[in-house]
Amino acid sequence: MKKEHITIYSFLFFLIFSYNPCKADIISNSLDYNVKVFGFTDPLFTGKKIMSIVVYAPDVPLDERADVEGAAVDLLKALGINATRGIEVIPPTRDDQADEILSSSEAEATLLVKTIELGFEERSTKTHVTKDFRTGEETTLPGRTWKTPLGKFNIELRTNVNRTVLWRATSVAKGNYKIGIAGAAISGAINTLRKDGLI
Repeated sequence: MKKEHITIYSFLFFLIFSYNPCKADIISNSLDYNVKVFGFTDPLFTGKKIMSIVVYAPDVPLDERADVEGAAVDLLKALGINATRGIEVIPPTRDDQADEILSSSEAEATLLVKTIELGFEERSTKTHVTKDFRTGEETTLPGRTWKTPLGKFNIELRTNVNRTVLWRATSVAKGNYKIGIAGAAISGAINTLRKDGLI
């Protein structure tokens, strides 16, 4: 089991080409965030490269799904992968037919995202009392509470022909992002896939 702590910087990824047009650096800006990914590659598929992927996140709310899948597709394309949003391949009204539809897809594999847990991490500071030693007057500073969105997701890379699982991971994201907690978790998983050599 492999544990990686991946620090990424927002979701506004863009490409800078060097003298070698096949080589690109993924660069980003805006908010920084932390994603922890625990991934495992099936030993039979170590070193296998997947060049076309459908990003499928059926658990993500419908009003967010196109954007979340789209952000992942943009990142995969920047890495040279032919990627498609799941919502374009599998209509939300046919999620129960996903396996059948994907088996006839032109893409080699699907990055399947399933929600394990969504919630908040709460942090608080204690009430603090300060005293003016000249006047003896005391001032009470109330404590503060912060709630940070937290999400845990199961993410699998599966072949579309026979639904064989090539790679499986738990991705945990924490923070506030323009693209949402699911988008952060998926981007972290994609970076781990890249480091594991599957894309």
